[in-house]
Amino acid sequence: MEEYDAAETEEDKQKKFSMSEEYACFNTGLVTENYSPIYMCLEKNQNENRQPWFCKGFFSSSVPNELKNLVLPERANYFTRPEELIYDYRLPIKVDVDHIFSDENIVRFPNYIRAKYSLNALRNLFNGAVLEAEKRLAVNYKLAVPQYFNGTFQLLVPIDLENKGSADVALTMFKAKSCYSARTCLTLEMAYYNARLIAKPEGWLQKTVA
Repeated sequence: MEEYDAAETEEDKQKKFSMSEEYACFNTGLVTENYSPIYMCLEKNQNENRQPWFCKGFFSSSVPNELKNLVLPERANYFTRPEELIYDYRLPIKVDVDHIFSDENIVRFPNYIRAKYSLNALRNLFNGAVLEAEKRLAVNYKLAVPQYFNGTFQLLVPIDLENKGSADVALTMFKAKSCYSARTCLTLEMAYYNARLIAKPEGWLQKTVA
């Protein structure tokens, strides 16, 4: 919808969210097993005092006959510079540990971790895990998974608190002028769904959530 609102011509708008007097559809960014795009299709609501559209269903490129006249929209574009997807090992990671361990954010750490360690011990464990993750990123930038959240582009980093190669939480960070700024952690499920907007996650994030 952000791209639809920003489009300058009606033709460009239809490429993002295709609408007629009776029907509408948009590209979900999901695909079938054969990699055909999946569209959410809507129908105009004829009932008064109700939402203007209701979901007709989800379809691949073989859409119903009544939608044949619609332009099949392209998927949303979450980034304009491909280099944003790649972790820059030359920049240090600055972590706001106090914010991550605040009352509203500490609950994102798994129950089995919080039950096992005191708050102080967990902070020390976390700080060590971040340093370890930074070393791993320096030799394998692909460990940093891109995500889109609330209009911002970020990178997700696996934090292995106990066992190497088994992430417990995902550290989120964004690229600042001279560093990566990390202010929060996400559960692996939260991280997966945010990353899924851009592409199907592979590697550590896929394995930990699957």
